[in-house]
Amino acid sequence: MFFGAKDTIGLDIGSSYLKVVQLKEKKGAFELEAFDMLPLPPELVVEGSIIDSLRLVESIRELMKIAKVKTKGCVLGIAGHASVIIRRISLPELSEEELSESIKFEAEQHIPFDID
Repeated sequence: MFFGAKDTIGLDIGSSYLKVVQLKEKKGAFELEAFDMLPLPPELVVEGSIIDSLRLVESIRELMKIAKVKTKGCVLGIAGHASVIIRRISLPELSEEELSESIKFEAEQHIPFDID
């Protein structure tokens, strides 16, 4: 499925709910093993930013226990959070050193804080 794992969980951190799904690969198809949702306290995620990461970790642990999730492989979705930046860039074929420098240069153009 993902990196050779036979079962994986998907974890979605939304602004109002945590959601988890566990799928197991069987004979080329996927079977639902577990699914659950947990409402998040309204003060935990404010305007797309996670305010209390320790409480979020506690909530994730609680959800995993409720859903009886048993695998460690995870695919994570964090939609709508201001601290997540995604940019697609195209670079020519470069040496490893040139590639490293180019990625750093491109990151500095798009990331609104010091990357060092």
